[in-house]
Amino acid sequence: MHEFSLYSQVASTRHMQVLNILAGVTASQPINISEQCLVYQQLKPDTVVAARKAPIKPANKDRDLLFVKLVRTTNSGEEPGKWRLRTEALPDAAAKTVTSRLVTEKLLEDTELEQFRPESTRYKFVSQYITSGVRFVNHNTIIRLTRLFASSVPAGADILGVPSPAVENANLLDPSGTYTLEVCVRVEDGGISGLRDRAVKELESFKKELDGAVDLKVPDRLSMDPRVR
Repeated sequence: MHEFSLYSQVASTRHMQVLNILAGVTASQPINISEQCLVYQQLKPDTVVAARKAPIKPANKDRDLLFVKLVRTTNSGEEPGKWRLRTEALPDAAAKTVTSRLVTEKLLEDTELEQFRPESTRYKFVSQYITSGVRFVNHNTIIRLTRLFASSVPAGADILGVPSPAVENANLLDPSGTYTLEVCVRVEDGGISGLRDRAVKELESFKKELDGAVDLKVPDRLSMDPRVR
């Protein structure tokens, strides 16, 4: 799957204003979302997860290790969703007007979660955070206005075996309270020019609708590098 996206930062003082703008542009009301995200570091290369087509050369083995994520929904009043594994490639350097990158998402069965336990030799737990905010949908465009909250984990604990943390007990990663606005279109195969062009056109059209209110941009692609450094 390919994700085409644009981003912006929204100050906490403009939160309600931007919410109202998004509600007007999409002609819909926001849906509250909350997700628990666990970040893991690969301990050895995985050709399936990394989607490599060629054998990994020993000299490059460290650069081929990735950070991957386990994500599940934790909306208030609902049972937590199933864990899904998310991997992200380095954004395409050729894409200039939007961010374009290959991603994979897969729902995991209980047996597949064993590779993320503390005793695993494949992945090492790094950190946990919570994404909290709202989502809009406009045609094929998914709009998320969210903030990240840090939640500590006791040393040596099996994070998969404890209840999901509550936002109320977590701390903002950005003390200023700034929100991240992500506008994204997903397509199954970004190599098909018609699908790719349609996704980019839809994002650019949405960007124009927000001109003067929110400045959507393409971040530095290296800041989105998923590889271990």
